[in-house]
Amino acid sequence: EEAAEAYSKAVADFRAAAQYTRSPGNRLHAEIDLAWVEGNWRGLKARTERLLASKVCGDGNWAPTIANVIGLSEQHRKQSKDILACDPLRSLSWFNLARASLRLGDTEEAIRVAREGMEVAPGGWLEWVFARALIEAGRYEEAETVIDTVVRDREFSQGLRVLLAANQGDLAASQRALAGFDDDFERLFIALPAYAWVGQRDDANRVAARYDAHPWGPWHLWQAAHWCGCGSPWDLEATPNFARMLEVNEVPWPPVSEGQYPLKDW
Repeated sequence: EEAAEAYSKAVADFRAAAQYTRSPGNRLHAEIDLAWVEGNWRGLKARTERLLASKVCGDGNWAPTIANVIGLSEQHRKQSKDILACDPLRSLSWFNLARASLRLGDTEEAIRVAREGMEVAPGGWLEWVFARALIEAGRYEEAETVIDTVVRDREFSQGLRVLLAANQGDLAASQRALAGFDDDFERLFIALPAYAWVGQRDDANRVAARYDAHPWGPWHLWQAAHWCGCGSPWDLEATPNFARMLEVNEVPWPPVSEGQYPLKDW
């Protein structure tokens, strides 16, 4: 009940932002944010393309998440460069640019941007994308060193250890890394992507089904797919509410995979 009430309040806030913002660029962002949070996803790609073609110095709340999942990472990367130039001290701008490069398979550029960003505007998400780009580039020893010495967030570091082992197809090491989480692992955001990386399909479907029953379920699942970067981390049959939203709004699925996940066979 509290979650449903919080959702209604969030929608009201996004609606007010779209109504009252004065800047044309900010209005585009507010309208995209509102459409995404309301579940009004029909025509989302065309609307996001319009936003990404605009001249803005901010990226709103959800534009990067939307763009990367629906196949607009190239346009998002181009705009991210302009946004970064507006304020090089904003850590999130470096992160968005690095992640867009990673989504496009440009791992070396993602590594370069993340490394420079950590020097100029350090942040936990930059540490994540830096280590992940090293993993996706096959630079495993460097990635392990970064995970051990640079990544400060425990959920991030342990999740990256799972990905590091899974990316190399080492099932035993992947499962040991999963065991390194505490008993509340499945309450963590990283749980669903981690199960997918390791190829534990039934576990991924079970966690996804639990999210699907939550008032915020579709948005959590969308973000889980974004952070997994592995196509669809679960079977759509396990999430009928989310699947129905995709179908009604004609959203293509699954998203493009960022790299190779040898333990994941779906």
